[in-house]
Amino acid sequence: MNILITYQAMRPRLKFIYLSVIFCFGISSSHAQVNNIRLSVGDSVPVLKIDKWLKGGGWPLDKGKIYLIDMWATWCVPCIAGMPHLSMLQEKYKKNGVEVIGITSEDKYGNKLENVLNFIQKKATAMNYNVAWVPSSEKEDEKGIWLHPWMQESGLGNLPTSFLIDRSGKIVYIGDPFTIDETLDNVANDHYDINILKKNYLEGMDADNMLSQFNNSLNQKNYDAAIKYGKKLLNDFTYVKPNAYLIIGHQVAQIENINEELLNIGYEAATRGVVLTKFESPGFLDVLASIYAVKRDYTSAVINEKLAVSLSEGSMKDEQSKRLEKYLSLALRKNE
Repeated sequence: MNILITYQAMRPRLKFIYLSVIFCFGISSSHAQVNNIRLSVGDSVPVLKIDKWLKGGGWPLDKGKIYLIDMWATWCVPCIAGMPHLSMLQEKYKKNGVEVIGITSEDKYGNKLENVLNFIQKKATAMNYNVAWVPSSEKEDEKGIWLHPWMQESGLGNLPTSFLIDRSGKIVYIGDPFTIDETLDNVANDHYDINILKKNYLEGMDADNMLSQFNNSLNQKNYDAAIKYGKKLLNDFTYVKPNAYLIIGHQVAQIENINEELLNIGYEAATRGVVLTKFESPGFLDVLASIYAVKRDYTSAVINEKLAVSLSEGSMKDEQSKRLEKYLSLALRKNE
């Protein structure tokens, strides 16, 4: 698992770092990992062990129902930002037999049972779905929900991550809950081909492998190679995970004296990510704002950052507010 730079893919593995955007993400970084994953779209859902229900209840994964299982932690800002979206999905598709369940477990970064219970009480209206406490998963002296068996078997380690299970008990989606809408709607209305969903998922994993090559090229300042990989990511895949677009945009926005061709790749990627997340993800909007700032289009940077701030919470909101002030100042200075 290669966790790329930014706030952090998982708080336990990196210190809190603020660059141009704050969110949690990670990607599989080698083709071998893609080939060796033990749990993928199209597979039967494994057993889900629950210690106790913290909100709602019932026993999960009954055949005939559709389950959206979301893995989260109290310190994961993107998890918190996505909770109203999950609540909306629960309300919208309840009549279709959809049950949303947020699951979390203890870690040493504040995600203890007492804290989680207090968090749920505070966020009662934002978390309008079932929430469960699951057994702690440990690996190399770490423990946390990102080490849940489903995550390890999928070759993933990023939060938030959602698993969508269809009525027959098959996994039909693994990824960011912000981009689950189309698949959930198709599954809820029985208009989907699980073989196509599996093909897209595996292609997205292959795209992640190329994303790693893109990132390595940037780190080595081999910008010609980065342009080549960036163009392939934009043009040669029928399916790319939205987070891949976000990472491309973020990485490009950090380069000093960037050439126009590479900047255009970052802009196109960031724009695609914002569209795929329906303008509802503060992390994606923040990245697009940073691209506009590099382009010296400060008015567009302000518009996107302001929307990002309106959707953010906590430390993420604070950092984005600082960037908003900076872009406002630059926009005013440019228009003087």
